[in-house]
Amino acid sequence: MSTADQLVVSYSGIRGIVGTALTEQVAARFASAFRQLLANHGQPVRVVIGNDPRPSSPMLKKAALFGLSRTPCELVDIGVTPTGTVQFYLKRVTAGGGLIITASHNPIEWNGFKFLIGPDQIVLDGNQTKELFRLYEACTLDYDPAAPAPPSQDRQQEALDQHREAVVAQVDAELIRERRFKVVLDSGMGAGSEVTRELLEQLGCTVHWIEVERHSEPIAPHLTELCRVVKAERADMGLAQDLDADRLAIVDDQGVAIGEEYTLAFAMHHLLEKHADQHPVVVKNSSTSKMIDDAVAKHGAQLEVTHVGEVNLSQAVIRLEREGRLVFGGEGNGGVIYPEISHGRDSLIGIGLVLEFFARHRASVSSVVADLPRYYILKEKVEGVPENEIEAALQRVAASAPNEQISHFDGIRVNYRDGSWAQVRASNTEPIVRIVAEAPSPERVQVIVAALRQAVTPQR
Repeated sequence: MSTADQLVVSYSGIRGIVGTALTEQVAARFASAFRQLLANHGQPVRVVIGNDPRPSSPMLKKAALFGLSRTPCELVDIGVTPTGTVQFYLKRVTAGGGLIITASHNPIEWNGFKFLIGPDQIVLDGNQTKELFRLYEACTLDYDPAAPAPPSQDRQQEALDQHREAVVAQVDAELIRERRFKVVLDSGMGAGSEVTRELLEQLGCTVHWIEVERHSEPIAPHLTELCRVVKAERADMGLAQDLDADRLAIVDDQGVAIGEEYTLAFAMHHLLEKHADQHPVVVKNSSTSKMIDDAVAKHGAQLEVTHVGEVNLSQAVIRLEREGRLVFGGEGNGGVIYPEISHGRDSLIGIGLVLEFFARHRASVSSVVADLPRYYILKEKVEGVPENEIEAALQRVAASAPNEQISHFDGIRVNYRDGSWAQVRASNTEPIVRIVAEAPSPERVQVIVAALRQAVTPQR
């Protein structure tokens, strides 16, 4: 079976190439299965549904609404909205679940569903995902494209306004306004475009908004136009989001894409300074930069490391909150988690925290980057490793570094004696193997990744 015929099922829901793995029939049946899952877990019959602006989203949404409505269900449609808005809004309307039509950073030919469940409004865990898939396989629903769309409540503007206002309330808006930032915004023509521009303007920023079609993932090779415009406009910074706007990457005042790892580093340094007397805990995943470890050590805070996967971060944050701890965190892919807004990644609160950090320090982005301990991180994908050969590939990775410290906590992690580290693991969202490495020099990180790539690649 080819990749095009396969659905990728994980904590992030389901993803597939539209028209092959992901069809309207598949969408309707998964939505129906999700409604049954909510009932099995005693959740309210209200479901919030939103989507990113991929061309396939309206078609899939219609099928999903059909599937959700086969049993009694109150549908709240908030339209094209960031993933973070759906997660935020679930709490405001006491919904049992949320359904987001998005493939996040995957290429445009992909789409998918992200499922959120109460009472904590977080993505499904492993057991819930398995249950959902069993319900899907047992579902015999036949989707009728000619059927009229079921009635739903249109709450798009309310949801966006409430999310934006909540972010403004969590930061020192007047301090940010005094700084009068000049910002270039590249939302990738995604779900965050309008609400992010409105947020920036509400915080007193001069916004140069560019509309450019690019790959969704906000990594340096995809941000050349943003870098050019930041430099040409002499802006304080550039901000980039993925299509569903749960991730944020930053371009500095020199027009350099500094890497999405810095988003979380700036946010955590700021929050640890702001709440130093409350002994906070920072939660990160095992693939996130040592910059977070440095921030935690500098401020005398506590660090907790989880497996990769948003649900693992969310569950750790919730557990620590229930223990009475002040907690925040996120992922090195530019995803900030701030529980006062939600327990999931949200680029809007990420933007608010980053702006507040630079407003307080009255420093440029490039100067703060220069002052932080310098690491070089490299992330690569290795395709063509069959699922049944991944374990053997990980064993080859471990064998390739016999004199280094090996951890099996999440895939294979190699901790090198010079302070470098690398992790190799199967992706949760794509049929690939991911390599992440971090080292004190660009030459060293290239050597590490080249060796690991060779170890992972099947020998034919």
